[in-house]
Amino acid sequence: MADPALPNSSIYMLPQPLNCGDDHICTTDIETLITISGVMIPFLIGSRKFMNMTVVIINHKEPASLVKAKIIYPKITPLRSIPQVCQDYTKSGSKFISSLLVCDISNLMAKKERRRIHLSFDMKNITSNQEKLVYKIITTSAGEDLHPENNDKELVIPLQTISDVSIAGKSYQESVYFYKNNYTLQDIIPFKHVYEAYTLGPSPLNLARFIFKVPTSVETSSGRKEFLKVYHPQTYNGYPSLMCSTEHDSSDDSNFLPFENHTNENHHVKVENTRNSEHQMMMENYHGKARKKRQLEYIEEEEEEDGNIQLSPLPLSQAFHADCTKPTFKCTILYCVVGPMHVTVTRAVITIPMELYPAIAEKLLDGKDLMILHSFGAITAEEIPSLYQPAIHEPDYVNVSTAFFAKYEEAEFDIWILLVTISGGIMALFLIILVLFKAGFFERHKKRELEMLKLRLKISANPKPALKISRSCCLERPLCPPAEKILNPPLVGSTTRDGLG
Repeated sequence: MADPALPNSSIYMLPQPLNCGDDHICTTDIETLITISGVMIPFLIGSRKFMNMTVVIINHKEPASLVKAKIIYPKITPLRSIPQVCQDYTKSGSKFISSLLVCDISNLMAKKERRRIHLSFDMKNITSNQEKLVYKIITTSAGEDLHPENNDKELVIPLQTISDVSIAGKSYQESVYFYKNNYTLQDIIPFKHVYEAYTLGPSPLNLARFIFKVPTSVETSSGRKEFLKVYHPQTYNGYPSLMCSTEHDSSDDSNFLPFENHTNENHHVKVENTRNSEHQMMMENYHGKARKKRQLEYIEEEEEEDGNIQLSPLPLSQAFHADCTKPTFKCTILYCVVGPMHVTVTRAVITIPMELYPAIAEKLLDGKDLMILHSFGAITAEEIPSLYQPAIHEPDYVNVSTAFFAKYEEAEFDIWILLVTISGGIMALFLIILVLFKAGFFERHKKRELEMLKLRLKISANPKPALKISRSCCLERPLCPPAEKILNPPLVGSTTRDGLG
C-alpha cells in the first residue's frame, strides 16, 4: 500500500548524446521565418474571412534542446483552431488587446532540422478603426545561440478600408388628409419619417454620423408659428446603438422631446391613410397636374459638377412647402451617431417620430389645400483612418416628404330626403306610363294590318266561306266593318284603325 506521506512522482535525469563537440556545449543558430497565405498586403478589411500563417523554425548549427515559440497575435483575430503542441495563455479583460500562444517545438532539435506550425486566424471581426495588425514570434532554446536576433520575428500587416455609405428614406405615411375647421390647438396628427443607412463595399463601419433637419416653426406676419414637434429617433429593435443630440437655428430647443414624452393618444386625430381610393385619386390628380405644369412652366435644369440634373420644387401657388432651405422656417437639427455596422449588421433603420398640429397648419395653408413637409437626412463615416470611397458612389443625403391634404368636412345627409325623392320619382314614372297608355301609345297597329292581309288572301282563294266567316263575325260583333272593307282590306302599312279585331 502506498504511503501518502511520500511523494507521488519522481524526476530522473537520463544522459543523452547531444553531439555538441568536445566542449559538450551546444552552440545553436535558430532562425524563425513567417509566411502567410489567403490575404493580400495591405489587407482589405472585410475582403477575406480568415488568414493562414505558417511559422518555420530552422536550426542551422548544433542540436538545440527545449525549443519553444511564443506567438503574440491581436485578440481581434482569434485562432480558428489551436495546434496540439500549443497552449493558449490569453488573459481575459478588455484592457488586453493581444493573445499569447506558447508552442513546444522540440525537446531536441537536430542540426539542419526544420519544424513548422500551421495557424489560421479569423479575420471577420476587424473593425474599420484599425490601422494595422502586428504578429510577433519569439523562439527560445536551452543552448547558446550564435545569432539571437534571428529568433524574433515581427509581421506587420497594414489595413485598408474600402467602403461606401449611403442613406435612403421614406415617409411611414406617404400622405394623409384631414378636415378643415375641425380641430383644437391640442389635437395632433402623428406621423414618422424613416431613414435607412447601409454600407456598401467589403469593409464595415465602426461609427456613422447622421444629420437630420426638420422644419418645426415658420415666421408669419402675425409672428412665429410652431406647427411641429420632433421626438428622439429610434432604431429598429434598438440595434445598432443610437445616440443623438439636438441643435437649432436658434437657442430654442422646445420642439425636440424625448421619445417617452409622446402626446397622449386621446389628442390623436383620426386621419385617412393613402389606401383610401378617394385619397389615391386626389394624389394622382395632384401629381398629374404638378407634372404637367412643371413641364410647361417650372422646369429649371441645373447641371452640377457630377452631371446630376435637379428639378425645382413645386411652386407655392399649388402647395405650402415646409422646407429648411427657406429662411422663414426654423428647423430642428439632430446629430446622431450609430454603430457599429459590421458583417452581420450592415443596415441601420432610424425612425423619427413627429407630431403635426392641424389647427396651426390650417392657418398656414392660407387657402391652399395641400401642405408638403420636407425633412433632410445625411450620413458620413466616422473613425476611419484609411477610408477609400469611390469617386462615383451612392448618395450620402436624401429628402423625405409627407403630403397633408386639407378638405372641408362633408355635411350630413338626411335619409328622409332620399326616400321622398325616390318615391316621387316612382309616382311620376307611373303617371307618365298611364298617360301614354290612354293615348294609345302601346297599341300594335301592324299586327291588325297583318291579320287583315291574311284574311284577304283567304277570301281571294275561297270567297264564299270567307263571306260566311265575315257574317258570323258580324253577328258576334255588332261593330264589324262593312262587307266591302272585308273583301278589300287595306294594304300592309296603311294607317287605318278600322281593321278586324
